[in-house]
Amino acid sequence: MRPIVGLLIIPLLFAGALPAAERMVTEVISIGYRDASEVASMLRPFVPPPGTVASFSDKLIVKTTPENLRELKQLLNELDTAPMNLLVSVKHVLDEEVRRDLAEVSAEINSGDLSVSAGRSSGDRRGLSVAGAESDSSARLRVIQGSTATRSEAAQQIRVLEGKTAFIAVGESRPLKQQTTIVQGGKVIVSEDVTYADANSGFYVRPRVSGDRVMLEIIPSQNRFDGESIQTREAQTTVSGRLGRWMAIAGTAESGSRKSRDIGRSSKRTQRSDYTVYVKVVKLSD
Repeated sequence: MRPIVGLLIIPLLFAGALPAAERMVTEVISIGYRDASEVASMLRPFVPPPGTVASFSDKLIVKTTPENLRELKQLLNELDTAPMNLLVSVKHVLDEEVRRDLAEVSAEINSGDLSVSAGRSSGDRRGLSVAGAESDSSARLRVIQGSTATRSEAAQQIRVLEGKTAFIAVGESRPLKQQTTIVQGGKVIVSEDVTYADANSGFYVRPRVSGDRVMLEIIPSQNRFDGESIQTREAQTTVSGRLGRWMAIAGTAESGSRKSRDIGRSSKRTQRSDYTVYVKVVKLSD
């Protein structure tokens, strides 16, 4: 009787496995606009295990239940749309303020054959002055205060498709010497060539739009000449804001002062500068 029991159990196991296998289907879906690997990563959270989503070239390979497959196709209709044509504008703003304070005292005393003077000439009558004269003696105080404020702006623009990366930069090009040494026939031949290298500083930007908001992935890159080589620095950040509005993405502030003092004169010069980088993304008409 034991063999008969075993024969009954095996068909029951297969009977339980067959309905589970029938609930999973595999389908290859072509992607029209977006990157297939990017779309696959966005769909994976919506596929319950043991379902899978993989990408190959411009196609998705989806293994899931028929019901979940219908939901994924509806989601694909929202995701696989033509990318927007965007205009990215970058504005560099430099605000500088310089304040100058000057105080001068001059005096001259004449008494008989004795003459004593200190400070500077009082011929310049600008500013505040106090003067008096008696017996060929005079004294003068001059105070000058002033400040200047300037603003300079520079802008750059570049067109980019949504989800794609653009590089916005300014820089310089310099000639660099390259030396080549060749040993031929026991002789050493040294030749020099001059090539031009670019050292650009700017940032990579990749915009993604959702409704009236845009998210920007920004990778600043700074290259500068260091002798005969180029040094490179990079970082990465993400900012978001509304389409068509300026967003501050970076800024620096510097300040300093310089004082000088001698007989009868003191001066102070204070300078402050604020440098800010703004970015704006606008949707262009098709």
